[in-house]
Amino acid sequence: KRQVPSVASGDRAIDIFRGKMEEAIPFDALITDLTMPGRNDGVQLLRRLRELDPEIPAVLSSGALHRQNISSYRDAGFQYVLRKPFGEMEIRNALARALAERDSVA
Repeated sequence: KRQVPSVASGDRAIDIFRGKMEEAIPFDALITDLTMPGRNDGVQLLRRLRELDPEIPAVLSSGALHRQNISSYRDAGFQYVLRKPFGEMEIRNALARALAERDSVA
């Protein structure tokens, strides 16, 4: 069974991600909100994590996507964009597609 840690900020996510990489226990994927507390929003968080793991699949979630162009988030490196609210099936689909896209490139 997979562990799914939840953190309160992008800054904390970077710390945990870095620690797991140092332990040689990399994460399978990232799911992040667009806006969150701290210095890093979802796009900045993905950029920082890709410095540590260039292949990490990433799913972006937000309730504010109607104001933004979703293709710009794909250009930023997210494999899938989830609009809030979403349910279990949508998150499962998003993760499956993000992981499949990573695996098709590898």
